[in-house]
Amino acid sequence: MRTKFSTLNIMTNLLVLIVQTVLSFAVRIVFTKTLGQDYLGVESVFVNLISMFSLAELGITLSISFSLYKPLAENDVKKISSLMTLYKKIYQIVGIFILIVGLLIMPFLTHFIDNTNIANFYVIYILYLIDSAMTYLITYKEVLIIADQKNFKINKYNIMAIFSTNILQIIFLYITKNFLIYILIKILVQSLQRIIINKYISKVYKHIDFNSKEKLEKKEMNIIKKNVKSMFTQKIGNYLLNGTDSLIISKFVGIGVVGIYSNFLSITTILKSVVNSITSGITASFGNLIAKGDTKIQENVFNIMDFIVFGITSFMVLELYFLLNPFVLICFGENYVIDNSCIIVICMNFYFASMLLPVETVKSAAGIYEKDKYIPLIQAVINLIISILLVKAIGLLGVLLGTMISYIVITIWIRPLIIYKNIFKSSVSSYYIKYICKLLFLTSTGFLLTLLLSKIPMENNIFNLIGKGIMIAILYSTLFIIFTFKTKEFQYIKEEGKKIIKKQEKCK
Repeated sequence: MRTKFSTLNIMTNLLVLIVQTVLSFAVRIVFTKTLGQDYLGVESVFVNLISMFSLAELGITLSISFSLYKPLAENDVKKISSLMTLYKKIYQIVGIFILIVGLLIMPFLTHFIDNTNIANFYVIYILYLIDSAMTYLITYKEVLIIADQKNFKINKYNIMAIFSTNILQIIFLYITKNFLIYILIKILVQSLQRIIINKYISKVYKHIDFNSKEKLEKKEMNIIKKNVKSMFTQKIGNYLLNGTDSLIISKFVGIGVVGIYSNFLSITTILKSVVNSITSGITASFGNLIAKGDTKIQENVFNIMDFIVFGITSFMVLELYFLLNPFVLICFGENYVIDNSCIIVICMNFYFASMLLPVETVKSAAGIYEKDKYIPLIQAVINLIISILLVKAIGLLGVLLGTMISYIVITIWIRPLIIYKNIFKSSVSSYYIKYICKLLFLTSTGFLLTLLLSKIPMENNIFNLIGKGIMIAILYSTLFIIFTFKTKEFQYIKEEGKKIIKKQEKCK
């Protein structure tokens, strides 16, 4: 059953992501043509700025999710009700906090953005603020269905909302060229989506009291408080690492460059979501596996997950490196293309972040938040210092290098050590050796592709872009199979594939 739910979650998450990717890019193209790079920059800065206020959530979602695994498995209705009531109260406080702090910071917005060319500047900000606050005021019930491994049941509502939002935005952007209407459509459709999902969850979990008067045991509260304290520093660190780039670029380089960079960031964010949908789809299942206590099986499952993520991520990195600028050129125009050096660093930042997702999945499933609580903060400080120092000298590239260096110096070495030491109870050296080999494979494959593609001149059009993408996929797949054929992970996936094919043949 655990495998079935994980598969359903992964498949439906990917379906949602595909729909969202296709439609959001259509919207972005129309947005760029009708409103321009300054509005793209404003949107990026506001989203990053308001995400800072969500630090008030303190990681309570992950803490509650972890606390829900056991009572859900044991059908402990009282404890589930108490946890969800606590979660509801905290989310309501966070939503109100975001509104208040967001309004208080309004007089200082011009320190980040020159608003002279932006109509309805403060109204736009308030609408983004309302949208963020409403997320916390309405969506608290979703953590229950996700922890219960049944979020695939609500993905149909997510797909309908994505489709409605994006189609309406495209239509009204063409007709009105009005940023306010663009945001209002998003707020109205998503609010309706959240209300419908809330009602659905209430119906499915009608035995759960979301206004329970039963208090959690002191021991349970202490565990949640401990996890929240650990998550707080991680939340701050993650925000400073991922949420400040747009602010630094806007302050030191210009809002227009933020708009240009946001196109590239949106592409890598979507691709990271693809990888994340695979790993997050099995988080709850891994939590169940950890509860059973067989560390050898846990490590084997992690190795398979890490192998799959590497295969997908390295393929994406190569496609990104060769196709990112040509794709942006075709979709948005030559004014939105950036230097190749920036493309390389964007690709490597995507690689490092995605390769950490299996580690994060295991850590979250095990509820280990204390051991590395300061790591994101240290990484963020390194990132900020390097970014601010380099942005003055080399602009956008300096900010991107700040992120990359912080990954190399801190995160990719320490976080795997923590899960091997505390969960698998084994040496991490094999992981490091594999990581270096994987990186060498990626760079050597990239070098080989560069040599081959340089001998095949192609014009920038959509057909040549697709052709180049297929060529990269064929060569990469061939080299990947040669490189990994003898590994345990490859053999396991091959055998599982054979089983699936046999089942399909029997069904016929």
